[in-house]
Amino acid sequence: MARYKDRKNDVHLRGKDLLSVTRPVKESEDFKKIELQPGELQTVALDLTPESLAFYAVNMKYVVASGEFAIMVGTSCRNEDLQKMILTVTK
Repeated sequence: MARYKDRKNDVHLRGKDLLSVTRPVKESEDFKKIELQPGELQTVALDLTPESLAFYAVNMKYVVASGEFAIMVGTSCRNEDLQKMILTVTK
């Protein structure tokens, strides 16, 4: 859900691998630009696919690691602007 800040807003989907030490702290997975009028709310659908969580391992294979990922959605990458949930990936 996006809330009005100014007329043009970004909605970000970010992910964080909670078990890996080789990945960035937060990775941008998807985002959408939307326009809202004052007081308007809008539901925004963002895509999170297995490929969104994949990375090149030490052996240069493109893999999705098993484990927990923090999934964060909000209007910026600042922690206080993000709603967070935990996604568990199993093989």
